[in-house]
Amino acid sequence: MKILQLANLYAPVIGGLERSVATSSEELVRRGHEVTVLTLATARARHDETLNGVRVLRARSIANSVLPGLNQDPAKPFHPTTADPLTMADIRRTLRTGSYDVVHSHDWLMYSYLPLRFGRAGRPHVHTAHDFGLACVKKTYARDGGACGGPRLARCVSCATGQYGRARATVLTATLRAHRHRGIDALTAISPSVAEALRGARLPGDLPVRVVPSLVPDGLDELARRTPRPGWLPDRP
Repeated sequence: MKILQLANLYAPVIGGLERSVATSSEELVRRGHEVTVLTLATARARHDETLNGVRVLRARSIANSVLPGLNQDPAKPFHPTTADPLTMADIRRTLRTGSYDVVHSHDWLMYSYLPLRFGRAGRPHVHTAHDFGLACVKKTYARDGGACGGPRLARCVSCATGQYGRARATVLTATLRAHRHRGIDALTAISPSVAEALRGARLPGDLPVRVVPSLVPDGLDELARRTPRPGWLPDRP
């Protein structure tokens, strides 16, 4: 099977979600599948390379070319809650030349694929929710130190202003709330908590959510035990 993974970030810019994508991609390659990861371009990585058997392509982005600094960490590119024309063009080109069997998306890069899903280049689409980003522009589903009571446009803009500024929070929230997420053929969540929060996202009514725990490589528990505890963590549990 030929699989196209879509993820905002990938090595060398990597965190928990990206490690999960890398782990699953490398295991799929080990099992005989052909896997390509399409991610956002960074100045630190080549446009086309192979990492541990996984082909990695890096897409252009108006959001990062014209409006840099949307992410608090400038080394990490940012994809908004709507389609990016340059990213969408690169996804379309990749699909037309790659003969992929399925697309598997992992975060907001999905929004540059949804307009293509039912076009000539479209392929069956699986999305994995690693966080609360389909319902919450902060991706935390938290408000005022506690759990969010559910997304509302005005409430979400107010809550997200501290992270993005009011103008960006308004645009990100409005475009996220406008989505109906048509074009997702199968939806998985990494935990029951994430699956429950997806009720706050606007999803097709007949789309079930299946919980599939996040994939991490062996040895992370040992790494956690021997890594010093950061001083900025709170003392309480």
